[in-house]
Amino acid sequence: MFANDDEDALLKRHRYALQEIEREIRKINREIIHRDIDKIERQQIMDLARVVAEHRARYLKAGMTLAKATMGSPEEQELIRALPGLRREFESAREVFAALERAIEQAYVDVELR
Repeated sequence: MFANDDEDALLKRHRYALQEIEREIRKINREIIHRDIDKIERQQIMDLARVVAEHRARYLKAGMTLAKATMGSPEEQELIRALPGLRREFESAREVFAALERAIEQAYVDVELR
């Protein structure tokens, strides 16, 4: 029974240590991000969401055009060459939006929702 008590105490100390580390990480992120971004307004979030949607649409449109292209045609080859770049652009936009969501969830940034 004593061993379980020791293990429980160790787990509690580790959880507490992790909570303290998370608080420090939040403080560091907030401080550094606030150097460049004091606050984010609702419209800025919507503008970024629109950018992500536009890149998603361009990528999907190219895919749908590819589906209609004749195999081996110049059009198909051009689309095949363009798709990786369109995918990277979409993924980059999507990832920055996910980073923004995380920053908001973790209170790294202040959000004004009016």
